Amino acid sequence: MIDIIIPAYNAKETIFKTLASISLQTIKNCLNVYIVNDASDYNYQEEISFLKNWINIVELTL
Repeated sequence: MIDIIIPAYNAKETIFKTLASISLQTIKNCLNVYIVNDASDYNYQEEISFLKNWINIVELTL
């Protein structure tokens, strides 16, 4: 398994593009994606809900 850790602080503009790129990888079944939300103003649940069928993704909030 490969873990991808994405630090996200108010990354509303770029997070979906990043996650979509990861979901198109050929080894996506071997990936775990962690979004580390460092007290940003934005909740990433919409993006997670949309892509959770394609990649293993979890949001961690600090």
